[in-house]
Amino acid sequence: MKKSKKTRGGLHLFQVVVFILLAFYAFTLIYAMGWAVLSSLKTQMEFSTNLVGLPKEWKFDNYLQAFRSVQAGGHNMFEMFFNSIWYSCGGALLGVIASAMVAYVVAKYEFPGRGLVYAVALVTMMIPVVGSFPSQYRMYSQLGILDSPLLLVTKFSGFGFNFVMLHSFFKTLSWTYAEAGFIDGASNTVEFKPGDVHVIEASCPDHVCIGQGWLIEDMGSILPIACLPNAMMINVISLPEASESPAVDGAT
Repeated sequence: MKKSKKTRGGLHLFQVVVFILLAFYAFTLIYAMGWAVLSSLKTQMEFSTNLVGLPKEWKFDNYLQAFRSVQAGGHNMFEMFFNSIWYSCGGALLGVIASAMVAYVVAKYEFPGRGLVYAVALVTMMIPVVGSFPSQYRMYSQLGILDSPLLLVTKFSGFGFNFVMLHSFFKTLSWTYAEAGFIDGASNTVEFKPGDVHVIEASCPDHVCIGQGWLIEDMGSILPIACLPNAMMINVISLPEASESPAVDGAT
């Protein structure tokens, strides 16, 4: 009993120390941000003589002057600010959407190479971001997508930190919602032909599975036909010796 109380006391002390360190770190971040904002509201002369104090005269028009005077490549601050908004918001949205789709399929469906996809996602996270910037800039320049909304396509990768977090989240989701979909009438009608298979009818709202076409002829036997709303996937799993047509596996 004494040992247990001692252990709990040591753990509590450790938590207090960690909290103090994190609180101090948060204070340094907030202080730096506050100092930068207050300094931006001073005149240049006052900034040199009153480095840490409050502004004697609050110069809110400093921001307006900065937006009007600062230019780069023929673009003013307003244009650069607007470009930063649509690029950051659009890139974040596309990145999360792509990562969510890839993470859901990898977490919920069994298919060949699933472990390889997860390993590739982890390896890409190990590549230093700063070290890859020069090569990325050169590639974007050669593709002609710099200073263009097409640059957002580069955010639609499906890997990275978003993938790892969403994969862990989807792994914890229950499969009961899919079973409820089956009870409510979620279904797909699949047509099989010698060497070919495709979905001809589906109860899902977007009909992406139908648009994927023939599995073997169009998809090259690489990607499965998947219907996420109905939890259905069709995949080529083997090539029997007695037949030239790959075997098709349907999973729901």
